[in-house]
Amino acid sequence: MTNWFKKKWQNRKKKGKTPPRIVGSAKQDCPLKLTASMTIYVRYKRNGQPVGGITVKVTGPTPWTKQTTPKLGMAHQWPVKDGTYKINIMLPPNLLTDYELVPEHTAEVPANSKYSHTFYIVRKPRLKVRVLGRRPQRLRTQQNPAEWEVLDGVTVLPLELAGRVTPGAPGWADFGVVKPGKYHPTVPNWGKHGTKYELIQADRAVEANVAPDEVVEVTLHAARTGWIEFEVKLDKPKTGERAELQSVRVTTKVPTNVREGPFTTIHGVARIEELDPGNCDIEGLSYEQEPLEYVSG
Repeated sequence: MTNWFKKKWQNRKKKGKTPPRIVGSAKQDCPLKLTASMTIYVRYKRNGQPVGGITVKVTGPTPWTKQTTPKLGMAHQWPVKDGTYKINIMLPPNLLTDYELVPEHTAEVPANSKYSHTFYIVRKPRLKVRVLGRRPQRLRTQQNPAEWEVLDGVTVLPLELAGRVTPGAPGWADFGVVKPGKYHPTVPNWGKHGTKYELIQADRAVEANVAPDEVVEVTLHAARTGWIEFEVKLDKPKTGERAELQSVRVTTKVPTNVREGPFTTIHGVARIEELDPGNCDIEGLSYEQEPLEYVSG
């Protein structure tokens, strides 16, 4: 009993009044023991942007559960007791499909501290493949000058996975979530395009490196399969001479299928690619205007 309370009781007794009585008591932690705080952030690994709506569940001396804010991706709790805490974040259904589960985190929170921790969510690796075909020169107009167009209905097959058929524009065949690693996309079936196209040389051994938190998009390029090779000979060949055509005009039975040079020959052989099927007529002149002999390939 404090001196003040004792003196007050004695004065009331002298005046014949009933002394005060203690009718109950309450007990709570001293606020000075609850000065620690906890702040949890959730962000995307690929760009560091905050993620809102993530449930943060904390167990320990002061358990609490909150959702991260949309603007900061933050969940904050004050006050908390010091001690050991286990922190879990639970992804909503709309993120579970595309993102990896985040492991539990254990934290030691000292007294009178401002504890913070950041969780990063990682996208599951995905693979997409499409095929673009080179449009013939005669089809490129001012209204549509594009060199490449999407080829739909083509089966693309990374050798390590089951095949998928390309849809219409933008033409991505989605293989969905795949394991990290190297993939080698190819085209086993050209569908409605038949044998009209083949992959260009540079894309016949494409390697796709798929890593966590990445959506890898691979574009394969194809050219029309028609081609012709011809040998160029001069009537009076000179020692070490390499013939070069000043102009070449190649036509098939379709009058609009015209390819014009110049085309440089290598070891006396010139090659013109992406020709439609048909009989070709070749016309050409050398720089010296000498007669040329063509042997078609």
